[in-house]
This record gives sequence, structure tokens and C-alpha cells, in this order.
Amino acid sequence: MGSGHLQHCYVVDRKSGVPPSRALDSGHECGEERGLQVENESRVASRVRPEAVSWVGLGLVSGGILLAVIDMVRFPLMNEELTTPDGSFWWLVSVFLGAIVLWVVLRRNAWEREAEPAIRFNRKRTVLLLMASVLLLYVTYTAFSSTAFSWTAENQQLYSPDAAGVSLWAATLAITLGTMLTVAAAHQPRLWPLLGSMPPMVGGLALVLLFDFGLGTAALHQRTEHTVADAFPATPAPVPSDVSEVGWEWEAPQGVSMQGVESGPFGPLLVLEDGVVSLDGSSGEVLWSYRHPYNSWVRVVVSDGGTRALVTRQPAADRSGDYHVTEIDTGTGGILREFTVPPLLEEDGDTRVDFLGGTSEVRLYSWQDTDGGQRIRVYAVDSNEELWSLTVPEPRDRTCSNFGGWRNGENLLLHEDQVLVTYSCADKDRIGEGTTLGDLNYDNSEPLTGVVAAFDARTGEESWVREWDDTNTELSISVDWPASDAGTHPVVVAQGRYRTDVPRLLDLRDGSDTVGLPPELMDSEIVMSDDFEQLVRAGSEGTVLLAQGSTNQGNDDENGPFLFHRVSAAGEIIATAEMPFSSVFLDQLPQAVALEGTVIIPRLEYEETGTQESIPAVIVIPYDAGPDALRTIRFDEPEFISAPGMFGARTGDHRAVPVPGAVVAYARGTETATVHGLVG
Repeated sequence: MGSGHLQHCYVVDRKSGVPPSRALDSGHECGEERGLQVENESRVASRVRPEAVSWVGLGLVSGGILLAVIDMVRFPLMNEELTTPDGSFWWLVSVFLGAIVLWVVLRRNAWEREAEPAIRFNRKRTVLLLMASVLLLYVTYTAFSSTAFSWTAENQQLYSPDAAGVSLWAATLAITLGTMLTVAAAHQPRLWPLLGSMPPMVGGLALVLLFDFGLGTAALHQRTEHTVADAFPATPAPVPSDVSEVGWEWEAPQGVSMQGVESGPFGPLLVLEDGVVSLDGSSGEVLWSYRHPYNSWVRVVVSDGGTRALVTRQPAADRSGDYHVTEIDTGTGGILREFTVPPLLEEDGDTRVDFLGGTSEVRLYSWQDTDGGQRIRVYAVDSNEELWSLTVPEPRDRTCSNFGGWRNGENLLLHEDQVLVTYSCADKDRIGEGTTLGDLNYDNSEPLTGVVAAFDARTGEESWVREWDDTNTELSISVDWPASDAGTHPVVVAQGRYRTDVPRLLDLRDGSDTVGLPPELMDSEIVMSDDFEQLVRAGSEGTVLLAQGSTNQGNDDENGPFLFHRVSAAGEIIATAEMPFSSVFLDQLPQAVALEGTVIIPRLEYEETGTQESIPAVIVIPYDAGPDALRTIRFDEPEFISAPGMFGARTGDHRAVPVPGAVVAYARGTETATVHGLVG
């Protein structure tokens, strides 16, 4: 161009293509404007973008170090260990490396007030930060443990919530991410002006809080698996009077053990270590379930005649240690109410508190004080309000004892709305120097007074009491359900320590004698015959007694057969089921279950394998059909180990429970818990 012509410099919108808004009339001015524009863009890119990233990274590093320092103070006060989820002290290495990163990045001209452009890291600093990043990545990876989170643990048994460890790992993670951002920025940030450095720095610190809160919440989250019944039978199926085959099977989730089986409204209530599952007894289909698969401690109590289930747990997220209780309607699986109860406080560490049982209204505990005194304390189910308490009475002219304290299921029993206890007494003039009530208890020639008493579980008011002056040992009590619900009711069984001690059968409602025993199995009013083995079942409609027949009665030359006598309420034998002596091992007999038409015995077929591995099976013995009618139902499932016992292998925890629609056979304490529904 000639000097007489003006060079026009246009500023055009590149996106829209809008015509020039103005022109510069000087070529000098145009070049100067273009140069200033490029310099300003470069200055903004170098000052805002790299420095902002650097300050966010430094905020993460500083926040991680600060979080670790806070954890060092707060967690020891909570009796928590200062280790990462893998149980190590790698977080200390991350704090040390984080301090080095801060020193390398912020030293020298980072604090100068002149608004100079950000300086790129030299080779030495870059190498140091890269080395720190690699080490921090290794530390973060090593310090992590999949067991700290329920969604990363391989199974619920391996899940171990660790709030302190996760918080320290969050600090390690923040330091690592902050260092990597600083390396990525590749510029040494400047503090001034503060409006350019403080917001991203504060943002980095805020991210550390989010890391700690988010990871801590995720680590302590223990999900609840709850389903309710979409449909259920209009009426419950009857309890089978006989069984002939396996009608259905249900397998517990992998790694979940079976705690027990209770009879529910429409079938079995399967009490698992993490909750409860209800099945239809006729088909084995799941009606509803309520489980906490990742809680380390869950207690299930089925009460109120099987119509209620109370699931108690201690969530890891609740630092107070309160018990969280959920009451469930076992008919539908619906939640009736939820509440929390603080743990019972002990005045000193020597006081022992044991849970005995509960209903939808009360909880029973045994308190053992330092002086050896023990009492039963009854609390409201939804609070720590003590309703009443009970100790062994001390009459003026007698000495009484429960011989070693209250033992749930032996001398103490909570059944629905009644608390049943038993203890023994003797006149004080029989207790002399060197003679105690315990000595009389173990001397068969010295009779004791056996006492069974019932109390209202809500008020502690005595409902009834029975005494016998001819017991020669302490009594144990149990409540047996009748075989059917047609006009029958449960019976309290009080029996001595010895096999031939006569069982006392009492009406649960008033303590009166309810059924008679056959004279042919009794030597006297207080002693059973030598052939008597055990009481199998008792109800207001009658009993089932096990005795051993004579040797010439059976097919075995050495031992007579086992005879299960069905006895009417008047004490008359009305039916007998016969089983050869060699059909089961003696320690399997206590697991016998009497139905209306048969007796079944869960067993482990140890002899077929020749090892300690045992195969679960059930023996079915019909009444009045002879020994040849005996049949065995075997289960097609993996074998499991059972320790040898008397005359072979123990039954272990192989049991059978009659429920509406089926007889449920199950084994506890095995790797795979399979429930079998036996049907007719």
C-alpha cells in the first residue's frame, strides 16, 4: 500500500459473521491493537486457567492434610484406630508427601505482590511433583480396601465398616488428586491478586469436605431389603398329619446362616442371621422378606403366637449405639412401627446384662451384679422404662435357689404374655453347717420342694403357682404346642434332671394338671418306668411318649424297638409307632417330632459315607403300621461335616418344625442353608 492510503483494521464477530462494527484509521493503531489483544488473551489464559487449576489442587492437598490432622484428634476420643481401611498407616506417608508438594509449589515468588504472569515449573520441580504423584497413587491404591464399602465387598461377611479408616483414606485421596491437578496445571500459582487465588483454593477445600462426607456416608450405608406380600392364602393350610416327599426347597442367600424356623400364619418364618423371610408352607414361595444383609449384628424375635416379628439392629452409621427396632406383621410383611431404644446403661463394667426374650410389648433381661445377685428385669419394648423385676423369693421359713442363676429355656421361659420360672426350696432346719441347698439337690434321697410360677409379662402380677414336695432334683420347664389348633392349647412341662423323673404337665392358663400319663409306663406317681425314654410332645389333647420295648418284641436280638405311644388326655395309649432300635443314633431321638398320624426324626446318615460327612434325611414312622412301614426321605443336597457322637454321628443342628402346609426340615451351622418342605 502507498503511504497515502489508510489501512483499515476490522474487528469482526467470528461466530456470527456480523459486518465490522468499527475501523481503526491508522495502520500503527491497528497493529498495536492486535498486539495488545493477543497479549491480553495470553495473559488471561496463563493467569486464570493454569493458576485456578493449581489453586484447586493446592486446596485439595491442604484440605487433605487438615482433615488428617482433625482425624488424629477426634478418632482417638471415639476409641477408633488411626489406620486406613487396609489396617495400615499409609495415610501418614500421604500427609508427608502432601507437605512436600506444598513446599515445592508455594516457595519463593508465589507470595510476591507484583501481578507478574504465572511461571511454568522448571524441570526440577516438575520431576519432584511427578515423583510425588506416582508415590501418592501407589499409597492411595494400597490403602484402599474393598471391605470398607458394602457395594465393593465380595459378600456381606467380608464387609467391615470403618468410619475412621475411610476418613483417613479420603484425606489420602484428596492429597493425591490435588497433587495431580497441580502437576497438570504446570504453573506455579501466585497468591496475588486474592480474587484470583482464594475462590479456587476455597473450592478445593470444599471438595475435601464433600469427599469425606460422601465416602463416609457410602461406607456406613447398610441397605435394607424389604418386600411385602403381593398375595397370600385366604386361610392357612393345615399342619400335615403325615409326610411322604419333599414338596419344595428354599436355599438361603450365599454365606447367610440359618438361625431357626418359627411357625407363622401361612407357613414357616425363616430366621436368618440378617433378618426374616416368610414362605408359603404349601408351595415354598416367598411371601415377604425383611433383611439387613450388611449389618454385623441383627436379632430377630418372633412373638405373639407367630403374628409379630421384631428385628433389632445397630446400624454402623448411628454413633450413639442405639438399637433400631422394626416391628413387622408376619401375615403381610408390612411394617407396623419403627423406633429406637438406647442400650441399657451399666453402672460399672462388672455388671452382666443378657437378653432373655421379648414380645411386641416387653423385653426381658438377666442382670448379674458384682455381688453375685441376679434378677430378671422387664422393660417396655420401646423404651428403657423398667416395668418390674423378679428374684428368687426368700420365705421366712425356707431357703430357695435357682442353682446358678436364671437360664433361658431351662428354669426361665417367656411364652407370649407370661413369664414362667422354676426354682427349688427346702426348710431352713434342713440346712445345717456344711450342708447347702445344692447338696440336697444332688442327693436323690433328700426331696426338695419344686416350684413353678407364672407372672404377667406386662405387670409382673403372679398368675399362678404350683408346688411339689416330692421332687428330688431341680426342674426345667418348657412349653409344647399341640399338634392341632382344634380346641387345644399349649401345655407347660416341668421335669427333673433324670430320665425317669415324672414330667408334670400343667395347663398354661391356670397351672392345673391337664393330661394324664399311662400307668404301664410309671413305677409310681413320681417315677417313670425304666423303659421310659422321653416325652416327645404334650398338648391339652394328650401326649406322645417314647419308650423302649422288650427284646423279644423286635427284630433286634440285643435291643428292643423304640415305641412312640400316643396317649389320650385321660392317660390311655391309643396308638403306637414302632421303630427298630438300629434305625437312628441315640442322640438323634431328642429331635423327634410327633404329628397326628406319624412320628418323624431328622437324622444325618453318617454310616453311608464312611467319613465325617453326613447326609441329611428324615425318618417317617406311621402309627399302628408295624416296623416295616418305616420309610426314609433323603435330601438331594451337598454333604456337610458333622462331628461323631454317641453310636455314630450327631444330628448336629438338623431339625424339623411343623408349620401350616408342611413340615420344615433344616440344618444350622452349614455353609449352604437349604430348607426342605415335607408334604403328604
